[in-house]
Amino acid sequence: MMESAGIGGAHIVPIYGVKGEEDKFLKYLSPEWVNMVKYTSQKAGELGMEIDMTLGTGWCYGGSWVENKNGIMSARIDKMENCNSNMTIDLTSTANYPVDTVLYVLADCEDGKRVDMTSSVSAQEIIIPDTITQATIYVLRMFGPMARVKRAAPGAEGPMLNPLSVSSFEAYVKPYEDAFQDSLGNSISSIYHDSYEYYGAKWSVELLDKFESNRGYKLQEFLPELQDKGKTDLSRRVFADYRQTVFELHRDYIQAVKNWADKNNVTFRDQAHGSPTNWLDVYAIADIPETESFGSSPFKIPKFDRDSNYISIQNVPNSDVYKFASSAAHVSGKPLVSSETHTWLREHFRVALSHCKPKLDKFFVSGINHVYYVGTAYSPKEASWPGWLFLCFHKFCPLQQPVCSFLCTK
Repeated sequence: MMESAGIGGAHIVPIYGVKGEEDKFLKYLSPEWVNMVKYTSQKAGELGMEIDMTLGTGWCYGGSWVENKNGIMSARIDKMENCNSNMTIDLTSTANYPVDTVLYVLADCEDGKRVDMTSSVSAQEIIIPDTITQATIYVLRMFGPMARVKRAAPGAEGPMLNPLSVSSFEAYVKPYEDAFQDSLGNSISSIYHDSYEYYGAKWSVELLDKFESNRGYKLQEFLPELQDKGKTDLSRRVFADYRQTVFELHRDYIQAVKNWADKNNVTFRDQAHGSPTNWLDVYAIADIPETESFGSSPFKIPKFDRDSNYISIQNVPNSDVYKFASSAAHVSGKPLVSSETHTWLREHFRVALSHCKPKLDKFFVSGINHVYYVGTAYSPKEASWPGWLFLCFHKFCPLQQPVCSFLCTK
């Protein structure tokens, strides 16, 4: 059906299953699931179509096999003033995270000296030695995971991956290597990395070493300045160096994905927007930089419908964002620039081709030449009305399944 309609391929993003169809679920990356992907690719190839796939389920990267230490990590600095010698400070965390590690303890003494007290930490407490008479103590903690995969497929529920850690990615892809046995490139044309939605990602096990290597000094010796976040000139410089290091960590992470794609004979599509980086640099790593439009754009077209009942008036896409992807592709010599297109253009059953056409035109004039319609869910003929619907959450639904609000009554 898709081929006869002129569609050039499909992109697989596995998500949660349909209520009432649990007996048909296929566990993610199981032999049965992999065989389905291979069969889909075979049929697509016979029709002259291509199959792409996200390297995960739902969004963002992550899964049941991701160890807590490889999940999204955040950090905080606890500050304790007027600390005296022979005081005992309790470092037991009150937060409930699987990973909660004290990385560094710094004493900022009244005489201006700064002392590393990390080695004095024992059993989640620290005793201030006699050599420190009066000081402010700073404790740097790393904790997480901060999030789980959104809309995970059956068997893939688990922590989101840390996007600031190459070692975490290297551990993450091992199940794919085992599942496809070096045959991924025979089934998939391109792997895909969605927009940066790793909320809370501020740290990784590599960060302190990366910072010292690239900046030339130890970040942990400047915890007071890092916590101040710009109150002084030195603080602004330290915080800028921290942000630059985060950029480099994510850039290295995306480069690791690209290298893995090359090794497995697939191309790599990446949405760099949203990431704490220079978007142009990160877009340019991908074989196919990909932008996104989320929501309804206004157009000066007579009777062009923007009914506030079915769109978010506040969420107006910015076409300048599209040009980050096309600019990076142009400068780096990439022939294709793709788009996640028509995402949440309007509410379900409220999108017409007359809404899609001007949005496509806006993409084309912004340099986008590879269009993905996102998204839809297959609905078999035997499914009861209104069929299988994607991303509908109305709590008053009388049909006992997720459908759109305008179909339901309170």
